[in-house]
Amino acid sequence: ELRGRIGESLKSVRAAPPLEQVTTASLGALKSYAAGLQANDIRGDYLTAIQDFRDAIAQDSTFAMAYVQLAYSMLSLSRPGFEREMNAALSTGFRLRDRLPERERYDVEGAYYLIVAPDRRKAVAALRRAVALDSTNIDAENTLAFTLDDIRDYAGADRMYHLALANDPSNGTILANLELHYTQMGRHASFDSVMALFASRHVPFPTARLRFWELWNRRDFDAAERIMRAEPDTALDAQDALADLAELHGRLHEFSQRFTRANAARARLTADTVSPYLTAYRDAVVDADVRGDAPRALAALDSAVHTMPVAAVPPSRVSTMYWLVAGYARAGAPAKARDVMTHYMAGMDTLALRRNAVGIVRLRGLIALAEGKTDSAVADFHRGDYEVDGLPTRNCVPCTPLYLGLSFDRAGRADSARAYLTQYVEMFDGGRWMLDRVYLAPTLFRLGEMYEGVADTARATEYYGRFVALWAHADRELQPRVAEARARIAQLDRAKQ
Repeated sequence: ELRGRIGESLKSVRAAPPLEQVTTASLGALKSYAAGLQANDIRGDYLTAIQDFRDAIAQDSTFAMAYVQLAYSMLSLSRPGFEREMNAALSTGFRLRDRLPERERYDVEGAYYLIVAPDRRKAVAALRRAVALDSTNIDAENTLAFTLDDIRDYAGADRMYHLALANDPSNGTILANLELHYTQMGRHASFDSVMALFASRHVPFPTARLRFWELWNRRDFDAAERIMRAEPDTALDAQDALADLAELHGRLHEFSQRFTRANAARARLTADTVSPYLTAYRDAVVDADVRGDAPRALAALDSAVHTMPVAAVPPSRVSTMYWLVAGYARAGAPAKARDVMTHYMAGMDTLALRRNAVGIVRLRGLIALAEGKTDSAVADFHRGDYEVDGLPTRNCVPCTPLYLGLSFDRAGRADSARAYLTQYVEMFDGGRWMLDRVYLAPTLFRLGEMYEGVADTARATEYYGRFVALWAHADRELQPRVAEARARIAQLDRAKQ
């Protein structure tokens, strides 16, 4: 009734997500808030949603849930420039919570403890209380499901996503989160069933990136590439994805060209310039881990530091030093990595240190590995599987088995190395493309060697074969490794006869 009074047609009311109970004295603010939900939840248009929620706040500066939804939309875009406003919005909402009804207060507390003062135990407790008070509270149900996914309680997350969808069957955000949940779990048939719901319910939510991540997880890289080639040239996600696929397949010249073009397009379309440290890192890990050319990797990183000295990095860009530390460590320059690490740590406040705790301990592990201190590296990588709240991290879940495998391999502990590297290449995870583009092919070849070394002909042949398939059309400089893998497969086949 109220939504009809603020000017929405019956058709638009039916098409929009349910407007949960929120507290505001301004009908104009409520109208802007409803428009923001429509943009965020149905269309996945986060920039429009951000402006709508800002408009709602401008009309009612005490509208707590508008601050929360503004932060969620900013989080979905994950742009560096949004972090300060996102934190401020949630902090304001949190300060206003005592003026809110109990149901709404727990929504705000859950968001605050999830993002601003990270403590997922408190976030889960608050969100469970919100759902217990009102089983139709889709915002709390979706956020709780996301948080349970974050701590790897996949069964609990599944229940909450389905409860939320029962209340709002055409909510694109919930459907997308459920898709990511199934990709994380490797439940391919379930993913396909949810994708069918987008079509049958006519949900105008962008799904290309979701399908790309799922197909990558299925190792159907050709289909993943077809999806992204069908996207318009202005789709930055598609340009990034095609660069990643070129890198994965060892088409390094193509990768470099695509990565450069994608960065130029990003700067032109969003005014978001890519850090020279990230660019140098992408080049350096290709040189160090794919080409095996550490001096070339170091030259790329040193050039980036010359362009932007670490002492001159503005506070808003301190996080980009992560890539420089990681790059120097992988290039075998631990002293330089430690020096940048000092600047990186000094540039973060208490909140940033807490948020980045997993990344920090993993950087320490990479530096220890570069120094040959494999026991320390293993200890760091085990610690890096947990956040400071003591619960498992969702941050690059495949990083743990990969880094542990690399550490045990460096230490000469073949059984442990083989076990962890096998876990890395076989596990499901929606974000594994970030590692695979560099590490999958070299790891498959190394596993072929390892299984050949223990006379496991079947698995050695499998991993060599997957490596060959991945790099069949790699650049000429990488073809000697492909020829070696083919020769080893032939030798193993002869041995079986």
